[in-house]
Amino acid sequence: MAHAILVGLPGVGKSTVGHALASVLNLTFLDLDVVIAQQAGEETAASVIEVRGLEAFRDLEARCLLDVLTESAIVATGGGVVERVDNQQALRQHGKVLWLDCADDIIIPRVTGSHRPLLASDPRASLAMLRHSREVLYKEISTARLDAAGNLADVVDSAVAAMSGWSL
Repeated sequence: MAHAILVGLPGVGKSTVGHALASVLNLTFLDLDVVIAQQAGEETAASVIEVRGLEAFRDLEARCLLDVLTESAIVATGGGVVERVDNQQALRQHGKVLWLDCADDIIIPRVTGSHRPLLASDPRASLAMLRHSREVLYKEISTARLDAAGNLADVVDSAVAAMSGWSL
């Protein structure tokens, strides 16, 4: 069972916070996008989407999610993992879900210059559309919602506080 599963929009800091949180708690860190890329034999999750298409990526994501959730780890997911009902059920059953969130105006500079196929054409409009479609899903499955706008140390401290009382 995962100790904590991080969800949120692209660029909110799931991988960065997850890695730092795992380090502070002396736990294993798993990045679902990295696992997907490795399983697909690609360098990045973005290249999996470009080569195989979004639907094939989502299929692979669902299979890899079940694998990583059996690990005792801090898990960073991709932003769209919540779009499938089976994934939502798996997230709820296999750990506590921390929803990292911050304003789009904070996310946009973070993703500018990065290779993110779902934000490629118009990052601001694409991000707003993703927020509109996913926000209710994040809210439904999350154990806690954390403000990811601050510096890394503050966000990690918030995550540790949210996890207090959880069995690690």
